[in-house]
Amino acid sequence: MQKIGFNKTIIRGAEIMKMGITQVYHKLGEIFNIRFRINFDNQSKKFFDKNLLDDEIGFTPSCLLYLFFDIEKKFDIKIPEEEIVSKNFNSINKIIEIISRQVNSL
Repeated sequence: MQKIGFNKTIIRGAEIMKMGITQVYHKLGEIFNIRFRINFDNQSKKFFDKNLLDDEIGFTPSCLLYLFFDIEKKFDIKIPEEEIVSKNFNSINKIIEIISRQVNSL
């Protein structure tokens, strides 16, 4: 068993690894940088709590859909429908929480 970071378990074949919030943050940041050209390093702390559909960030519903599928692929998880219906998939910090819960439930 190889441990990486803290509090997160990912299963890859017969190998079990740990993934913490920091690793989730960085991997999600890669998605935002590649897909939307948004660099997490250039953002204020308030940015991560803002609704992605607000005018300031300017995502469209289709952007959220791309993000949804990118996250499922990159983290090898399935995001439950209730996370979308309950409007938890609307800010970066909430999305980090969703990913962490899913990865840690493996």
